[in-house]
Amino acid sequence: MSYNHEADLEYFKRNQTEFVKKYNGLELVIKDCNLINAFDSLGDAYNYGCRFLGAGNFTIQHCIPGEEAYTINSPYIESAANAQAYFQSYRGLCNLRVKYANFMSEGFEQMHLNDVITPEWVQKKITFWAKVRDYWKNKLEESKQKEDQYFHKG
Repeated sequence: MSYNHEADLEYFKRNQTEFVKKYNGLELVIKDCNLINAFDSLGDAYNYGCRFLGAGNFTIQHCIPGEEAYTINSPYIESAANAQAYFQSYRGLCNLRVKYANFMSEGFEQMHLNDVITPEWVQKKITFWAKVRDYWKNKLEESKQKEDQYFHKG
C-alpha cells in the first residue's frame, strides 16, 4: 500500500498559517498528518525521514506562505528536483565513462602484439585509459560532494 502524501498536504494547507509563523523557510517532515520535525535543509529533512520513518513513508513540505509552498510551479520545488536530476544524471555519465575506460584498458591488455602493435604502444594506451578512468572517478566524487553541499548534507 502506498503512502498517502495527499493527506499530509491537506494537513499542511489547513495548518499553513500557524506553521509559517513558527517554521517559515524550513523543511517540515510530516507523517500521517502530524508534524514530526523541522529542518534547515531539504537534505537534512530527507535523511531524517529515511532514517527514522523509512523512505517513502513521510512527506517533506517547504514551509512558506501561499500556494507557492505546494504547487509544482514553485521555483523552489522545480530547482530542487532539477538539481537532484542533474546530479543523478551526471553521476550516471561519470560511472558510464569509468566503465568504458576500464573496458578499453582491458581490451588493450589483451591485444596481441605484432610488428605494428608494440608493447610500448599498448602500455601508452593502457596508461591513457587509466588516466581517463581516474579523471572520471574524481569527477564522480566531486559530484557527490557538490550534491551534499547543495542539499546541505555535508
